[in-house]
Amino acid sequence: MITGMVIGLTRLGAKVFYSNMPEVGGGVFKYLFYDMNWLFFCGWMFLFCIIVVIVVSLVTKAPGAEKIRGLVFGTATAEQKAETRTSWNRWDIVHTVIILAITAAFYVYFW
Repeated sequence: MITGMVIGLTRLGAKVFYSNMPEVGGGVFKYLFYDMNWLFFCGWMFLFCIIVVIVVSLVTKAPGAEKIRGLVFGTATAEQKAETRTSWNRWDIVHTVIILAITAAFYVYFW
């Protein structure tokens, strides 16, 4: 996450700098962080962040089972699942359905 933040802030800084200094010459940095279309930039940034996650995962020690217990639904204990289930009620479901219906309506209307 920090890697993505640094790259994103670097692009933001380059956008601000090069927008105010149009006479500055080209270069690899300017192309990568200013001229490149944002969709391509996001794709390359996503790929780079995936590589960073894989490398960090391979070079660091795996956390113990106790440390990741309850982190995701698959590692939750029965007590944690019961606590999660009792934390929401019928109104949460109603509101979720309303939000999903509004989202679907926007997709149908603007598609």
